[in-house]
Amino acid sequence: MFLFKLSKEWPDLAAAEVKYLLGLKRMRVLDGYVIAKFSAKKLKLADRLALTKYVYRILFECDECDLFQRFERFDWKAVVEGSFCIKAFKHRLEKELAKFVWIKLKNPRVDLENPDTKIVVLKAGKRCFCCIELLKIKHAFAERRPDKRPGFHPSTLKPKLALALVNLCSAKKCVLDPFCGIGGILIEAGLMGLKVVGYDIDPKMIEKAKMNLDFYGIKNYRLVVGDARKIKRKYRYVVSDLPYGLSTFNIERERLYLGFLINLKRILLKRAVIVFPHFVNYKKLIKRAGLKLKDEFEIYVHKNLRRKICVIEP
Repeated sequence: MFLFKLSKEWPDLAAAEVKYLLGLKRMRVLDGYVIAKFSAKKLKLADRLALTKYVYRILFECDECDLFQRFERFDWKAVVEGSFCIKAFKHRLEKELAKFVWIKLKNPRVDLENPDTKIVVLKAGKRCFCCIELLKIKHAFAERRPDKRPGFHPSTLKPKLALALVNLCSAKKCVLDPFCGIGGILIEAGLMGLKVVGYDIDPKMIEKAKMNLDFYGIKNYRLVVGDARKIKRKYRYVVSDLPYGLSTFNIERERLYLGFLINLKRILLKRAVIVFPHFVNYKKLIKRAGLKLKDEFEIYVHKNLRRKICVIEP
């Protein structure tokens, strides 16, 4: 059993990112944590997660009143390798709990700074979870801020959200962004080792996307100047943030969206994650195109804009 400590922003989206990327059928969500059972082979995918801070393996769970007893009975020799330390939700518990581990080990060594085995005690709801820390997830999102790219556009997604969207679609090999702009989504997918394909009707955007992909050393990409409504090749996974800052009336914007969604129905094989502005009747458009809305999430941007993130299947 594994436990994921989620970042505090967008908690529903963070939990869904874990679910879709790892293909979980069942999971518990408690106070900012996801608890799930899955094959350890999938654990290597967890390093991609954008909205998760830590991944732990659960040793046992109990009520707080039973914590000392469970520590005393547990076979610490079986899980502690090398030096160890304990981090607990109450700092005063750490020394007391460490005593139970110490007496069970043949040659115990405590290292508070860089332990070989980090035992973590968390509390979620009314339950305590004793875990081994497996993974601390780090991404250099600050280094990939939109203003640090050679090709810039003010409306592009920030890297953390872009990566979360790629994970939400669960792509493992290739992803298409039919409105790629300057390549914000393609950058994050490419850095995770995926082949990326981007379309945009504006040649200047494609030029900037190429600059950005090359700047971050991404090799396996294809960029096309083209209309998203006329893409013919089929793709398993599609991720896109639809253009909404159009100098057109709403009816023309919705015509563009509907035309794209109708074509998406033709080319989509598995799953799409599409971001709409809140002021568009996206549910109606998705239904008219014959697609299925499987999940949705809302992200506040500013008082005039909320993003509606939709998980869509054919």
